[in-house]
Amino acid sequence: MLPVAAALGSCIDEDLSKCGYDYTISYEVHTRTNLSSTLAAQLEQSEETAIKDKLAEALSPVFNDQVTDLQLSFFDPAQATLAHYEDHIINARQSAFTIYLPVAEYRHHALANQQTETLVTQEQHDSHLTHRLVSERPDTIAPHTLGVFSGRLSMVTEEREQGFHVDLYMINCATALVIDLAGLQPDDIQVYASGFADRFMVNDSLYATDATHIVRTRRVVDGAGREAYYAAHFPSELMINGRASGAWQMEGVIKMPGEGYVRTVLTVDTPMEADEVRVIKARLKDDGTLVTDAADVGVSVSLDWKPGGNYDIEM
Repeated sequence: MLPVAAALGSCIDEDLSKCGYDYTISYEVHTRTNLSSTLAAQLEQSEETAIKDKLAEALSPVFNDQVTDLQLSFFDPAQATLAHYEDHIINARQSAFTIYLPVAEYRHHALANQQTETLVTQEQHDSHLTHRLVSERPDTIAPHTLGVFSGRLSMVTEEREQGFHVDLYMINCATALVIDLAGLQPDDIQVYASGFADRFMVNDSLYATDATHIVRTRRVVDGAGREAYYAAHFPSELMINGRASGAWQMEGVIKMPGEGYVRTVLTVDTPMEADEVRVIKARLKDDGTLVTDAADVGVSVSLDWKPGGNYDIEM
């Protein structure tokens, strides 16, 4: 835990109450998506009930406002430096702390689940202007396992006890490709997601990317001919060379018996935003391609595809 950076030397031989005060700060975590009803609206057919339930169970740790940890950073906005830092284990949706701070102005950043979600790390934490969260940065990365939350507040403290409140909102999202095997038995199915940000600027709540990356998916099956491939990650609303972009992709690489790999890329024009889950439904054809009826999804197919060395699925 970092000490308070403001100089306290001037308080020597003076009334110590002038140096700082205890401030009560409460925190509340919010999720906008009701996972059960959102999946029910997208997987509404009776034959989709089993895969919907499997997917809901798999994604429940992501869309859960009961967080494990809080990270609390207090910056001096004039100097753009970190003045005070604390972290706490709360295992709850709400919590409050009494924090002693010198009387000053602060830019406060609060994060939840960042420490527990090891795939999202803090960078450039010494200034509120550069403070950011980043995903892994290899070409192919693992999906997030938890929802990560962020909140911010400008604070002007006074020479009295004060109370402040910070709301924290989810900064990642999830996508899934549900495949109806249509009675077919492929030798191999590999699914990846792409087109998403890899960093989140905490102070401005903006997303960006340094380089294109692919997100591995995880798999659940319903035992009745449907499989879902899902991943949690940052949204697709990001800045590339100063321009906003929102399109993203789900890519299926499939091998049918006695055939080579076929790659189908499903490009979605509707941007993914934080705290959302989107399901694309597709049907497998006997030539290894995928088809979908979704109006905002474009399809491109590559025959005799050669999967690269990074193509593997987390089961």
